[in-house]
Amino acid sequence: LPNGWRWVRVQDVAEARLGKMLDKAKNKGRPYPYLRNTNVHWFDIRLDDLKTIPLGIDDFDVYRLEPQDVLICEGGHGIGRTAVWRGELTNVVFQKALHRVRPGSNLHPDYFAMCSFVYFDAGIMQAYFTGVGIPHFTGRALAQLVFPLPPIGEQHRIVAKVNELMVLCDQLEASLADANYSRSRLLESLLHHALESTTGAAKVA
Repeated sequence: LPNGWRWVRVQDVAEARLGKMLDKAKNKGRPYPYLRNTNVHWFDIRLDDLKTIPLGIDDFDVYRLEPQDVLICEGGHGIGRTAVWRGELTNVVFQKALHRVRPGSNLHPDYFAMCSFVYFDAGIMQAYFTGVGIPHFTGRALAQLVFPLPPIGEQHRIVAKVNELMVLCDQLEASLADANYSRSRLLESLLHHALESTTGAAKVA
């Protein structure tokens, strides 16, 4: 590792826990909106289909989301997907299909989310999954996940650089899409004129 970096486990630098079990018989109290794994995508939390769960004040305090919490899908479709909660809504909780990782002072949430993506893309995270047929990313496995941790200032610089490059990638993608659209219109125009010429020549003949 570069000088000043170190290998750490998630449990060394963050608090992680699974969300609230959905149990109609036991869950009582005020209804709160909650996130499930279908709401969490890579680097994106979608809020267009939220459900509610009744909770007492003690459970609400335990499962309430705070800005900069990191959410990770525990199982099912999308296992391992990771995104940072920005506090888009207030009084939101999370269900058992999700892990909440609450970073300590030495861990930048976006840096950890980026590490999770790299680990998943490289197949490293999958080595921590358990189960046959339907894999799960258990709380114990998440706590033991090992990743490289630079000093917090370096984490901020990495996150800023990646975000800068992602903006550039988005611009290039948009430019390519515009170019493809222009080529498509040009081809359409050329074919139209060619067909018109062919039709006109046939009428003259």
